[in-house]
Amino acid sequence: MARSVTVGVDGSPESLSAVEWAAGEAVVRRQALRVLHVWSAAPSPHASPHTADSRRDWGRSVLREAVRRAEARFPGLDVAAEQQPGSAAEVLLGAAREADLLVLGSRGLGAVAGFLVGSVALSVVAAAPCPVALVRADSPVPDGSDPRDVVLGVDLGHGTDALFAYAFEAARARDCGLTVVHAYPVPAPYGIAPGESLAATTPDLFAERYERLLDALRPWQGKNPDIDVRPVAEPGHAAPVVLDAARGASLCVIGRRIRAHGPGPHLGAVDHGVMHHAACPVVVVPHA
Repeated sequence: MARSVTVGVDGSPESLSAVEWAAGEAVVRRQALRVLHVWSAAPSPHASPHTADSRRDWGRSVLREAVRRAEARFPGLDVAAEQQPGSAAEVLLGAAREADLLVLGSRGLGAVAGFLVGSVALSVVAAAPCPVALVRADSPVPDGSDPRDVVLGVDLGHGTDALFAYAFEAARARDCGLTVVHAYPVPAPYGIAPGESLAATTPDLFAERYERLLDALRPWQGKNPDIDVRPVAEPGHAAPVVLDAARGASLCVIGRRIRAHGPGPHLGAVDHGVMHHAACPVVVVPHA
């Protein structure tokens, strides 16, 4: 199967808006769109014999509406619709193994509060082998003409290749700039005078971190000389720094470490902070 942008749809307004966003993403990435609906075939103790058929039929109508929206917004887009029974998280994770990007709708809590991320979305983001996008109902649909930057939050202490590759590709597809943000902690002994910035109190630390960021970016800028890149090194906790940089962005890209050991997939505090409070779509990229 050719790799594609896959979007999960459950009939909610958020998921139907996510379909339109995913369709736009498929167009700018020059890929096909796969629309997937998962229905539960397991009967409840009080369900009638016709309940499963009703759920399946309702799901088919959801798929038809999703495909109609995608094709109306982007005529000529290659769209495939599929319905599968089972657990939503398990089916979506299976679909993620065949996708370049998995898109999920998420309820918006307002321009300041950001997302309400449900348990299914959280479990999928934590374990998906491909990047996962969380999209609010009010997110503008990508069409390749949005001048707003893609913002990438990066931790230089871990692998960055997958993050840089995704972020540069996203900026190229949108024909926009790329802001790369690296947040770093400030040692406790440093004092801050009233009105003074953290960076001003630690010039040597700032210079070291900024140079590390430039070093990490250099080979990617060499391969993408036409993309306008703005490196930003800021002292402080990563989530607030990334969220501040992502205000007004077209997309925010963050990473999720793939754990080789331990109790299993999980999301860190930075992932949770950015996912729940970003006002723009967020893509979580798994990386080493």
